[in-house]
Amino acid sequence: GMGIEEMEGVLTEFGSLIPGLQAGRFDIITAGMYVNPDRCEQVLFADPEYKIGEALVVPAGNPLDLHSYEDIAANPELTIGTGAGYLENDMLLTVGVAEDQIVTFPDDPSGMAGLQAGQIDAWTGTRPTLVKLLQVTDDPNFELADPFDQPVIDGEEAINFGAAAFRYDDEDFRQAFNQGLQKLKDDGTLVEIISQFEGFDAGADPGDVTAETLCPDAYSDIK
Repeated sequence: GMGIEEMEGVLTEFGSLIPGLQAGRFDIITAGMYVNPDRCEQVLFADPEYKIGEALVVPAGNPLDLHSYEDIAANPELTIGTGAGYLENDMLLTVGVAEDQIVTFPDDPSGMAGLQAGQIDAWTGTRPTLVKLLQVTDDPNFELADPFDQPVIDGEEAINFGAAAFRYDDEDFRQAFNQGLQKLKDDGTLVEIISQFEGFDAGADPGDVTAETLCPDAYSDIK
């Protein structure tokens, strides 16, 4: 595709990626970095390669018809489990789930065991984590709630998008990369590649979201 014949990988601690890119130690960050407004001020993201949202594990057939955190908030008798210290705790509270409805467990396997034992009505975490959890647990009595409406926090759906990142003066490089990425999206190759990673499936397809959509302020002047 892009006429690049040789690439050299540089292993770098995550916190050093943006400084290293800016200092010219390497020319592109391909660590699936989450796109957020602060980072958009520092680097030029390509269009996203994947997205990660929240998900819900429920008993097979979803007997309580749970398709969002709001569904749990609407019924004070329901309980939902998540990991101690997980971001999901804050999300649940923000959308109106009561504190006494939230049951925390040390980790995903113990939460899954709690769900199997009937201690909670649902378990939540990021979708890739739960896809993998269901694979490992291998219990046909449980499934992901489908569809699942992402929680809306501060007016935005709580979805993270991952993308490659470039220096601001490498817009041509970014455009070429985006064109190659678009081909992979159009012919379905991207979803095939994503699905090779543990916990990822077609649900990680970023769709038509662009870097400009995610960072309109930082990228408004880039042509």
